[in-house]
This record gives sequence, structure tokens and C-alpha cells, in this order.
Amino acid sequence: MTDYVLAGLTKRRAELSGEAETLRSRLVQIATDVGHLDAVIRQFDPDYDLGSIQPKRARPDDAAGRGEISRFILQVLREATEPVATHDVVRRLMVERGQDVEDRRLVRLTMKRVGMAFSRQKALGTVRAIQGPGPVTLWEVAR
Repeated sequence: MTDYVLAGLTKRRAELSGEAETLRSRLVQIATDVGHLDAVIRQFDPDYDLGSIQPKRARPDDAAGRGEISRFILQVLREATEPVATHDVVRRLMVERGQDVEDRRLVRLTMKRVGMAFSRQKALGTVRAIQGPGPVTLWEVAR
């Protein structure tokens, strides 16, 4: 009975160990690249205070590019034959981007982003909101 549990645990450990090794290799490469950049900066200005350079936060994998969501929702609405619910647009966007539609945190975040994009497009007069059944908002291109 414990054989399958042990097999699953050892498989997961092997996966995590492999991921950790990949991350360690990536950290070594990043440290090397930063060292090279520091050397080039010093060639241009030997007295430059490298400690004054603030690290820039990396962009999350689920972040959208500028205008990406607005373009997507407008495309969906233009292709639709009837008004579309916000949650349907969210689901299509997540599937299009290869994201997990069962990840509640990511669904909430995407719902917020899509809602903001709809609000901006509504303010511009590009889309129109229609009250759907219950609390559902339906959207269509303003004609």
C-alpha cells in the first residue's frame, strides 16, 4: 500500500531537485552577467557608485502587455453574435494565454484586469454594458 505513496513522493522530490538545480544554474549565469555589466559601467566611469543602482522587479509571468487585454476583449466582442458576459471573456483570455482556469487567485486577478479594461473602453465609448440575468454584466461593441 505504501509503494505508490513512496513512488509519488520520490518522483516529486526528483522534480523539485531538478527545478532547484535549474534555478541555481540560472542564478550563476545572472551573477556572471551582472559582473560583466559592472565591469563595462566601470570602463565608462570608474567612480560610478554601483550600489546606487536599485534592482528592478521582474515582471510576473501572468502580466499582460500594454493594451493586450483591451485588444483581446474588443476582438472577442467583434466576433460575437450577441452580448458576452465578463466571465466568458475572462475564461477565453486565460485559455488563449495557456493559464489554469481552475486557479482561483489567477481567475480573480484576470477578472479584475478584464473589468478595468472594459471600464476604460466603456469610458471611451467603444463598448456598451448591458445588465444580464442577476449580477451578470454583458458587453457589446457600441455601434
